[in-house]
Amino acid sequence: MKMQQCIDASTDQAMQGHGGAAAGNDCSKRDVQKSGSTMTVDSVCTVAGKAVTSHIVVNGSFDSEYTMNIMSQGAGGPGGQSGVTLKARWIGPCAADQKPGDMIMPNGMKMNILNMPKGRGQPRTAGAPANR
Repeated sequence: MKMQQCIDASTDQAMQGHGGAAAGNDCSKRDVQKSGSTMTVDSVCTVAGKAVTSHIVVNGSFDSEYTMNIMSQGAGGPGGQSGVTLKARWIGPCAADQKPGDMIMPNGMKMNILNMPKGRGQPRTAGAPANR
């Protein structure tokens, strides 16, 4: 699924507070390691009363293009493990009719990520408003 999102430094900061492996949850571990263009985040959190272990690997540059692989394993879930890959790239400045946080969904619907419930956002690149 492809989406386009307008991000600025303020929106990025707010989304990091809403999203990410440890945001808004009771986490006993959140280990972030960076080596070159690779960042790895390992966390153990309690979400809705259940333990969830996450391993996230980000390769690339948040300023231009990156790939994020997320593996989560939680107690009580079907199969207990799930994974997702997110690919993002900077495609230029936000359009004149967009404001920071706006997402354009594949069906053309526009919504603002900052209006979503806590825990639904994804971390994004800081800097001038940009489309991804």
